[in-house]
Amino acid sequence: AAANVVVPCLILSGSSDAVTPPAEHHVPIFEGLASECKYFVNVINGSHCGFANAGSLCDFGEFGFNGITRQEQQAIMNGVIDLWLGAMLEGEGQENFQNYFIGNNAAELSGGCWVNVQSELINAINMFPNPAQDVVQIQTNAELAEIVVYDMYGKMVVREFANSSTLTLNVSSFAKGIYMVQVIAQGGTSSAHILTVQ
Repeated sequence: AAANVVVPCLILSGSSDAVTPPAEHHVPIFEGLASECKYFVNVINGSHCGFANAGSLCDFGEFGFNGITRQEQQAIMNGVIDLWLGAMLEGEGQENFQNYFIGNNAAELSGGCWVNVQSELINAINMFPNPAQDVVQIQTNAELAEIVVYDMYGKMVVREFANSSTLTLNVSSFAKGIYMVQVIAQGGTSSAHILTVQ
């Protein structure tokens, strides 16, 4: 299934996961992703159940675990997710996300983005209305090449080609939910945006 995922991805793994060992489960998923923008975060001495709330049956699967505490693991996880979402959705820059791991003995980062993203394009996109029901207008100061829309499972829903700075996208047939819109300008620069269809 990972081969069908083309949207930006973040895989979180605990190095001491005794329920689904990383080498057998998390690493093959990461390596199988078709996304050009994928990150693998290894939480050092993190467990499988440390990603979940306490009090579940999951803890029995890691009886005797002596790595980091659940609170420590979730603090690392939440910090990583916050920075990653800032980079992917708010245009805060991948360097903020990547700098978190410099000198950090609690987590390791591998992978990266191989998409040419320019902040000028990200800041120039105007997509409205959002949320939408019928049509969405996409405007930018760059000449558009194409718009690709993915659902939250990474499946391509529609691909529209353009040769102007404006494109009208019909979303009336879309199921209600959240979509990722990849805006690609002439020359290959691209940016990703979230669209909600009501």
